[in-house]
Amino acid sequence: MTLTKAQLDELTAGYNTPQETEKLYSEMLQHMINRSLEAEMKAHRAVLKAAGFG
Repeated sequence: MTLTKAQLDELTAGYNTPQETEKLYSEMLQHMINRSLEAEMKAHRAVLKAAGFG
């Protein structure tokens, strides 16, 4: 999925200082890491289930 400039502008509206923007970036990064880990675990569970271990 690609975000449009308008979506990015909406997401970052109200963030006026570098510190606020850094905090938003940190929160988004953590969210994406968690989402990636969840997808990895889901894939591993599917492989285990297909192999008869689930």
